[in-house]
Amino acid sequence: MQITEVIQSTPLMPIIEHAPTRRLEVLPTVVPGVGHVTMVSIYPGVLFRRIRHNGMTDYRMAAAPRGSYSALVVYDTQEWLNRPDPTDGKPNWIPAPIPASVVAQSLLTIWARNTLGNKSGYAPGVGVIAGDEPTPQELKSLRTMQDNLFNWYILDANGKHLKGEATEINEIHRMAALEMLAHGAEKLPWYPKMIFTEVKVCLACGKQIESRALVCSECKTNLIDWYIKYGLDVNADPAVKDFVAKMNTKSGQRIDKKGQES
Repeated sequence: MQITEVIQSTPLMPIIEHAPTRRLEVLPTVVPGVGHVTMVSIYPGVLFRRIRHNGMTDYRMAAAPRGSYSALVVYDTQEWLNRPDPTDGKPNWIPAPIPASVVAQSLLTIWARNTLGNKSGYAPGVGVIAGDEPTPQELKSLRTMQDNLFNWYILDANGKHLKGEATEINEIHRMAALEMLAHGAEKLPWYPKMIFTEVKVCLACGKQIESRALVCSECKTNLIDWYIKYGLDVNADPAVKDFVAKMNTKSGQRIDKKGQES
C-alpha cells in the first residue's frame, strides 16, 4: 500500500509551553538551576507525564497543529530524597539535582514506551533540539521518525481489518491515517468508526428496532399503547418502563408494571 505524505504548506504559529512546577510545602526551599533544553513535537496528540521533580511537576506537550509543531521548555530540576537522620530517624530531605537534558531524555523514553508501535522500534515525532527553535533539518528528522510510526499504524490496522479484528482498531490508527492521507483516509475500509446500536424486537411486527424506541420504525406501532392494550409487563422493555415511570410521576394516573391503568 502506498502511503502519501500530506503536509500543510504554510506553517502555523508554534505552541510553546513551560513546564509548571509545584513545590511541596513540607520540603526546604532549594532553587534549582536555570539551565534548560527545548523539546519539540509534531505529534498530533497530547503527551503528558507527571514526575516527582521539585515536589511534583506536570510535563505536557500540546497536540501539534497540522504542518507546525508544539514546544516544551524543560528546566534543570531536582528530586527530593529522604535520608532519615541516623540519630533519631526523623525525615531528612535532601535535593538531588537533575539536569534538564536528563529530564528531557526520560520524557522521550516514557512517551516512546507508551506508543503502540514501540516494540517495533517506532516512536512519535518528539525530540530535543539544539536551540530554542527547531531548524528545518530537525523538523525533517522528526517528520521522518513520525512517518515511520504512522505508516506502521496504518499497516497494523490493515492487518487487523483483514483478520476480522475490527474492535482492535482504535482512534490512534485513525489519527495516523488522517495525518498521512488527509481525506484519502476515508477510503480505507477500517477508517469509519463502527457504531454499535442496541436493538430490540418490536412485539407488533417482529422487526428489529433501536432499543430506546417507543414507536416502531417499521410498523409505526406505539409501544406504550401496545403494552397497555395487552397488559404486558413493562419491565421487559427498559424504554417503556422509563417512560411509564416518568408519566406516573407527572400525573395522578398510574400504570402498573402489567400496563394496567389505575
